[in-house]
Amino acid sequence: MDNISLGINKSELLADEPQNHDSGLLSREAYVIGNGLKDGLAQGAARSSNDICDFGKAVQESPTSALADLVKNHWTEAAVAAGISFVAPSKLASTLIAAVSLRGVASATYDSAVLAADPKNDTEKVKDLYANSLSSETHALINSLPMSFSGGFAGKVGANAMFGKNIGAWDFVAEKKNLSDVKSNLWDLHDKVLPPKAKMVVVDLDATLVSTNKHLTIGLDKAFAQVAENTGLAKQEVRDAIYGQFKRLQTFGSSFTTELALGDKLQVGKPGGMSPEQFRSQVGDAYWKTLDAEAKHSLDVYDGVKSTLAELNAQRIPVVVFSNSTAEAALPRLAVHRLDAYTSKILALKNVTVPKGLSPELYNQAAERHAARMSSPGSEKLVEVPRELRKPNPTYMEQLIADANLRPKQVMMIGDSLKDDMGIAAKTGVRGLWARYSEIDRLYETVMRDVMKYGQKKPVTQNYESELHSFAEVLSKLRPERDLKGFVSSVSSLPAWYTPVMAYGLAGHDK
Repeated sequence: MDNISLGINKSELLADEPQNHDSGLLSREAYVIGNGLKDGLAQGAARSSNDICDFGKAVQESPTSALADLVKNHWTEAAVAAGISFVAPSKLASTLIAAVSLRGVASATYDSAVLAADPKNDTEKVKDLYANSLSSETHALINSLPMSFSGGFAGKVGANAMFGKNIGAWDFVAEKKNLSDVKSNLWDLHDKVLPPKAKMVVVDLDATLVSTNKHLTIGLDKAFAQVAENTGLAKQEVRDAIYGQFKRLQTFGSSFTTELALGDKLQVGKPGGMSPEQFRSQVGDAYWKTLDAEAKHSLDVYDGVKSTLAELNAQRIPVVVFSNSTAEAALPRLAVHRLDAYTSKILALKNVTVPKGLSPELYNQAAERHAARMSSPGSEKLVEVPRELRKPNPTYMEQLIADANLRPKQVMMIGDSLKDDMGIAAKTGVRGLWARYSEIDRLYETVMRDVMKYGQKKPVTQNYESELHSFAEVLSKLRPERDLKGFVSSVSSLPAWYTPVMAYGLAGHDK
């Protein structure tokens, strides 16, 4: 073959008494490559060291001119590195960039090995020529590193900005990403630099808008006492029977609770037992009237709730209540202080299916009560959510966002539950504001944990944007602060070529 890479003629390698080093298989090639590699790298490093010093002096004397020369001489390396990182920033990018950068070294090594294999050629001359060629290639490689570094960095930043972290153009071509993903990613970066004002507020009900702890703990205690007095049953017996239905139905608010809990115990409609009419007045109506009266007395609205909701309405920002309480529990609680008037939509869980076993008389009594509670103010705005899609399931939040034609960052989720409210915010990408001002009293917490078996465990990691120490703070957080740190984190990372090759995997990609 012609010695194009080394820039010599074969005749220059011939000698009357060539040093052939024929001590074994491939010994000539090993001698040339081994010794030439050592000498060439040393020479190249020394030349590059001098160039670096000269470049430093040039930068001090004329920064613009020195940098312009660097770009002029090595722009191709930058372009190649940028292209590789943009196409596939996490798939063997470092290997590809290294291979391109070392192509001259590889070519010179191959040519020298071929020449060394020819016994007519002097191995010393081949070795010296290889060392000189390798010195030039090493010198060029080292000098091009700054531009390769910059190009790889720029390419990865561009890919991250366009497609997402460690996602490149190849993922788009391979249909792992689509235009909507790209659009969403660009909007996410936009929202970090120019945060949008909230255009919809989704808010929890219990322990966020209203304090339910006194209503339930005091109200239930009074209701148990009233039923016990009316029926002659022990208060503890009434309590245990009704708590049993709370467990069974997984709600405090079912209109059928008293009938299911005490109908059989009081032998309603049977010889020696209560008549259905007596049960209605002394048990069903007595229980619910006592509980509802306590709600009007002790179901408190947190400070700033009404004025803040009114201001949100004035700014034409829709307010959606999203509660994990059942509909027949949520509607009456909203109606106590007419908070329904400030809402555009109310999401609450579907009411439980009533277990079989009630007599027609008791079923009708409870059904009438249920219908009355479901006709509370705000019922026309109600959307019943299947229990399996309760918060933090993202389905209904995603539907709210889509129906309003908004981006997630234009929506705020406010609630006291780290698991449910902040959990759904994290899953859907909406802004989560944790209602820290809500303090559940220990008795209510005990009921939730021990009776309902529904106590939540706070997640270890913080998954919300900020804390609220009063509901009125919502108004000051309608437009969040710029997240420049998040923007930089989203688009920047070390260039692919700089990362150790093994970090990418020689036959795969980092996940």
